Amino acid sequence: MRKPIRKKSTAKAVRTAAPARRALRRPSVEGIRRAAEQAVKVAARRTDEDLMRATVDDADTFEADPARLVSIRPEDVDVARIRSGLGLTQVAFAAATGVPHRLISDWEQGRKKPSASARAFLLLVDEFGAKALKRLTRRTAA
Repeated sequence: MRKPIRKKSTAKAVRTAAPARRALRRPSVEGIRRAAEQAVKVAARRTDEDLMRATVDDADTFEADPARLVSIRPEDVDVARIRSGLGLTQVAFAAATGVPHRLISDWEQGRKKPSASARAFLLLVDEFGAKALKRLTRRTAA
């Protein structure tokens, strides 16, 4: 089968020059040395009080309360108890969480252990119950 013949347009195409790219240059050894020396000088000027003040003012820095720390291990998550506490079958729990039914069965039977992220997810479902599953279902439907 032959390609159809296209009519040539009478207007001439105008080519615009591509914008010039700036060549990326690697810093010289001397430039790296100067930057490192500058960083050392800046760090040396900071006092312990400056560092403590910056740490205290930082919202992401907090003192962990050892009483509230929880160690999460596979033995800590009882998937069958969590699922039955919600009154769901394995199939319904799988549909609500987005986890394959076979994997939930394997967790409950002890053939496999949930990963760290799955354990954290299951602990949240255990903590917040059906409310968490409703929010999850609403998110996945959107």
